[in-house]
Amino acid sequence: MRTEVATVDFDLELVEALIASQDQLAALRALIGVPIDSLDDNTALESMLHEALELTDSQCAVFVRGDLVIAAGAGAQLVELRQLLTCGTPLARSEPHPVGLSAGSAVVASLGDGDRLGCLGFARRTDTRYSTGDLQLIEAVVAAVDKLTSLTDLHRRGVRRAAVDREHQLASILAQANLPTAPPSLSGVDVFATSIPASLAGGDFIVFEILHGVLWFAVGDVAGKGLPAAIVMTRAVSAARVAFHTYPEDDPAAALDAIGDELFGYLSGVGLFVTMAVGSYRPGSGVVHLANAGHSPLLSLSDGATRVIPPSMPPIGVVRAMRGQTQRIRLGPNDLLVLGSDGLAEQEDVHGVMYGYDRLLHRVEQWAQLTVHELGDRLMNDVEDHAGDAPASDDRTLVVLGESRVAP
Repeated sequence: MRTEVATVDFDLELVEALIASQDQLAALRALIGVPIDSLDDNTALESMLHEALELTDSQCAVFVRGDLVIAAGAGAQLVELRQLLTCGTPLARSEPHPVGLSAGSAVVASLGDGDRLGCLGFARRTDTRYSTGDLQLIEAVVAAVDKLTSLTDLHRRGVRRAAVDREHQLASILAQANLPTAPPSLSGVDVFATSIPASLAGGDFIVFEILHGVLWFAVGDVAGKGLPAAIVMTRAVSAARVAFHTYPEDDPAAALDAIGDELFGYLSGVGLFVTMAVGSYRPGSGVVHLANAGHSPLLSLSDGATRVIPPSMPPIGVVRAMRGQTQRIRLGPNDLLVLGSDGLAEQEDVHGVMYGYDRLLHRVEQWAQLTVHELGDRLMNDVEDHAGDAPASDDRTLVVLGESRVAP
């Protein structure tokens, strides 16, 4: 019995094609596996171009976008391809397409759009043209490069945004530094003062000056929140301090008028306005002189009853040269003056229910026998308790003035 050995004729071209296919697959894996740990420079893009050379069997590659030019490879083809892509002539087609080079063959494609518009080209050292399969591989490379540049742009925008946010934080901190860190100390008067911004910096502000035995004060609120309001706030604080030194103690309305004249043009330019109350008190006089430009809440507690102090002029920045009037507010041994901001009364709880002006008046009457500092702490805590888990609706500012006394 004779055993025949079967023989198989291998197709060498098929084997070579399979090997080439495996090489391309490995190169493609290397291409998409380019590390992107650092997107601050062009290292990842440079690595991707070098990996693409092997994948596309190219001698060189050039990426161009604006003033950025990244090249990989070498040879005469690189010089010619670079000149072709940096000449400023837009590509007629976006998809990869062959172009002729004097020293070989090339494929170019545009990528991105708008401000991100760029182009990418590959070239070979010989006259061997890129096949349909080569164009498909290059199309994949173009897509990968496009995705990488998009990711890089997002990263860089995020870095710039973080830098801007940091600058805003520093500016906000500087703006808040204009506010007093503690109430002034003047014999015969007790003062509670606090201002808590809803964000890093806010538009509420408090100003105090003691001049010739007189306590000057201002409480205000810039429309809006955040850094823009904080910047306007610094202007208002500066204007108030100048006015305190300029006008007599019994005429805070004139001081407030001057502040309005100083700020009107600036506020009109930025489209904001400021509510502000300016007052002066000489301990022992029994009278606070007060002018109110649309600010609320202002409360006077006298003989156990609380009343709202109405404004005597519109907010600053609404009407030019609108003159206000000075009001005389009694401040005897058992009286109080309460100056807040709308962030107190308008603070909502988790159900959207506001703290309310009526509740604020009631609480002041209810706790009238407390010291100025105890009353201030009790009011701020009460608003905080009402808010619960709800975020701050607005900046919260509170000033309480009263003749010096002790708790019963």
